Amino acid sequence: MTDLMIVPLLLWLAICAYQDYRTGEVSNWLTLPPLVLSLTARLAGWLITPWGIIFAVWTLALLLWHKGKLGGADAKAWMTFSLLGNGVLWSAYVGLMIWYAAVAWVFAYLGFEGACPERVEGTRRLPGFPGYLLGVCGAALILTGSRLFHIIPDVAFILCGYFL
Repeated sequence: MTDLMIVPLLLWLAICAYQDYRTGEVSNWLTLPPLVLSLTARLAGWLITPWGIIFAVWTLALLLWHKGKLGGADAKAWMTFSLLGNGVLWSAYVGLMIWYAAVAWVFAYLGFEGACPERVEGTRRLPGFPGYLLGVCGAALILTGSRLFHIIPDVAFILCGYFL
C-alpha cells in the first residue's frame, strides 16, 4: 500500500463509516466505484494480489451475502480490500474484530441500549465500516510512521478550505 493509496482509502472508509453508522446502510455510489477502480488497477497490473486470494475472498463474501450473514456493502468492501492487497485485507479484518469486541464489551459492561441504528428490516446490527476504518487507519499509521501524521492534517486543511 503506497502513500498515494492511503489518503483516498481512509477518506473513503471515513465517509462509508459515517453513513453506515448513521443509516445502517452504505450507498452503492460509495461502494461500487472503489471496487471498479481497484479491479481495473488489478487487471492493468498495478496491483499484484494473487488471484487465488481474490477468488477465495470474493467467493466467501458472495456466499455470506447470499446467506444473509453479510450486508451488500460489506461484501463489496471485502472484495475491494482483497484487490488492494493482503495488508489492507487483514488490517480491515483485525480492525473489524477489535471494533466488535470493544463495542460488545462497552454494551455488556455499561448496559447501553439502542446505540446501533435501526435497519430497514427492523433488526439491529453493528455497522462494520467503522471497524474497517479503525483497522486500516491503524495499519497505515504503523506502516507509514510519522508521514501519515503530516498527510492527514494537510488533506483536512485543504478539504476545510474547499467546503467553507
